[in-house]
Amino acid sequence: MNKIRVEEEKFVANNTVAILNIKANYLKIDCYGHNKIFIIDKETLNLDITLEDNSSLDILIYENWKKADNKIDISQNNNTRLTYREAFRSAVDTNITITNELKGHHNESNIELRCLSVKDNITIDILAKALKNTKDNVITEDVKGLNDGGKIIVRPNLEVNTEDISANHLVTISSIPRDYLFYFATHGIDEKVSKSLILKGFLTSIFKENKEILLGGKKDE
Repeated sequence: MNKIRVEEEKFVANNTVAILNIKANYLKIDCYGHNKIFIIDKETLNLDITLEDNSSLDILIYENWKKADNKIDISQNNNTRLTYREAFRSAVDTNITITNELKGHHNESNIELRCLSVKDNITIDILAKALKNTKDNVITEDVKGLNDGGKIIVRPNLEVNTEDISANHLVTISSIPRDYLFYFATHGIDEKVSKSLILKGFLTSIFKENKEILLGGKKDE
């Protein structure tokens, strides 16, 4: 896996598969071809992502602790595919704003978030915009949160000016299931360790086969 240090505030991805080591707290990513990008433990990062015609981007972001508000702006032109997966714990009250604009035709957008509020509050605003006369676009937003002493608010919005679109919002927020803790207790595992295992599993399950890369090669996390 290539590791790329990004010194500037702009990065051009052209058939790129890499872990980005980002210096600044803002990054504009222009995508050409087919790309897979990993971002690990960048506690403060605002993104401006553009998918040019006939491009795709899988972007996977894992923050063990997020410590600032983040803004993500995504723009898709024609015949593009986006998969955006992010998982994080909040260390302070955190606001996440994601705006996804579909400017052209035949685009697919899949945004998945997993968040854990330990004691602070998380507010997530997701806005999907489909411009007038655009055709054959698909938007899916899937947000799941676990409360462990904090509060999570999700506000999904659609701004659709076309009838030729498929759009879905999925939101689930809950506390740690007591039956999970009971199961661990019956196997002699105390509550602190049980909660740690459940929370890590919840956050990292979104990454599937890419889990080791985002956890630095640690299989046990």
